[in-house]
Formats: sequence, C-alpha cells, structure tokens
Amino acid sequence: MIDESVLRAAKRITDRFVLVSIVLLLLSFIAVVTAAVFPIDTDVKTRATSEAAEFFPLVASEQNMNSLLLKMAGKPLIRPPQIKAAVKDVGTATQLLKKLKLQGIVKLGNSFVAYIEVDKHGVVTVRRGEKILEFVVKDIGAQAIVLSLEGVEISLSH
Repeated sequence: MIDESVLRAAKRITDRFVLVSIVLLLLSFIAVVTAAVFPIDTDVKTRATSEAAEFFPLVASEQNMNSLLLKMAGKPLIRPPQIKAAVKDVGTATQLLKKLKLQGIVKLGNSFVAYIEVDKHGVVTVRRGEKILEFVVKDIGAQAIVLSLEGVEISLSH
C-alpha cells in the first residue's frame, strides 16, 4: 500500500526531529542551571565603576537651594529666537487683495463703515481695527480703506 521508500524517508525525518528536540532540551537545561549557579548581579553599581566613581549631592542644604533659585529667577530659561519672524511681503498682500472688492463706505456717526465683497464669501461689513481675511483694517476714509498685513499697508478703493 505505502511505498517502502516513503516510510524510510518519514522515519528519517522523525528521527532527526527527535534528535533536534533532545539537543534543544539539553541546551535549555544547561542555561537554567547556569542562571541558578551564577545569578546576574542587578546592583546599580558595577564592580568596575563603584570603586572609581564617587557621587556628590547636587545641593548640600536648603540654604544653597534658595540662593540657586534666586540666581535662576533673574535669567531667562528659554531664550526667544534670535531672528525675526518672516514678514509677509507686498506680493502676498497684493495676492490677498485680489480677493477683495470695495462695495461702499458709509459714515455712521463719527466713524466710517466699509462694505467689502470677499471672493466666494459674500459682502462683509468692517470697521477700523477689525480683521478681514488676514488683513487688519488700519483706517477707513470717505473714498478708500487702508488694510495692513504684518506691516505692509495697502489701500483699497473703488
């Protein structure tokens, strides 16, 4: 029924599997015995550095800590950047200005109110000091409105 050569091949494979299992079992036993006889030293100080290294306390007394805190209080711990942040240029302001169209300016009491059409957002009412897009309304006159974008001023008129 089953060929004799197939049975011999199966027996060889089984014998090899048993042999490898026995070798692994012996190696595991040797590792466990070694760990039991020679435990790992878990002490923080190792033999090589414990004799050479000597650690001193950072602050010896509370009085020293107070003087250290007083010295630190006068110094900035986080330094501000040494370069100025990038300022948007006239080109950026001009590109944003293309999205705005002045519809009209009305005087209400002592101040002016501007009606500005914002591209894809409709008409917005603004007063001096308010924001529109990224601009701040710097001033509103009878004929024009002055917008500021991080130091760049642009006039918007009819």
